[in-house]
Amino acid sequence: AKVVLAEYNLVDRPYIILVPSGLVRCYTSNYPVYVDEHYNIIRGILSDERLANMHVVLLAHVRAPGTSDKTVIEDLYQRLTDEERIRVIAITDDLLASEARAIIGNALFTITGRMHAAVSSFFMRKPAISLSYSVKYEGVIGKGLDLRELVTEASGDELWETEQISKAVLSKINYVLENYDNLIRKIDREVEVTTAVVINQLESVVGDIRNIASRR
Repeated sequence: AKVVLAEYNLVDRPYIILVPSGLVRCYTSNYPVYVDEHYNIIRGILSDERLANMHVVLLAHVRAPGTSDKTVIEDLYQRLTDEERIRVIAITDDLLASEARAIIGNALFTITGRMHAAVSSFFMRKPAISLSYSVKYEGVIGKGLDLRELVTEASGDELWETEQISKAVLSKINYVLENYDNLIRKIDREVEVTTAVVINQLESVVGDIRNIASRR
C-alpha cells in the first residue's frame, strides 16, 4: 500500500477522492454540463475553509473503452486553473484493485459515480458519497449497508443542468464533515454485519470483499 501512495506522493498528504464515472449517459445526455458539475464540486471542496489542507485526487476507477473515467478526468483537469491544479492530483494509470483500494483507504472520504469505488471505501472503513443512477445503489448502500444518507440521486438532465448535483454533493460533504466519527463507527458496524448481504448483491466486488475480509 505504501508503495502506491508514495508513487503519487500521497503518504503524508491529506486528500479527498473524486471518481467521475465514465458512464456519463447513465446520468445525463449533456456531457459539458456533466464536466461542469464535477468542476463545481472540486471548486466547492477547494474553497471550504475546513478543508484548506486537503488535496483532491481524481481517480480513474474503470478504464474500459467507451466508459472510461480517464477521459472525464482529462477533460475535467483541463478546466482547472493553475492555482487549482496545485491541490488536484489526477491518477489515470492502470491500477491493480489492491492499489486503488490503498489509495481509497487512505483518503478522508470518497465521492464517486462508481459503485465499486463506494464499496471499496466502505470496506476500508471510510465514508463514500455516491452519485446514484440506478436502484442497485439503494439495494447495496441504502438497504444493504444502511447508509442511504450518503447516496444522492443523480440521473436526469435537469438535475445536472440546474446545478442540483453539485449542490447536493456539497451538502453531503458538509454532512460527512459534521458527522465523521459517528459515520465511521456506523460503517464499521454495518460492514461487519452485512458483508454477506453485500456479497450476494454485488457480485462484481466479491473478490475484493473476500480479500479484505481475509486480511482483517
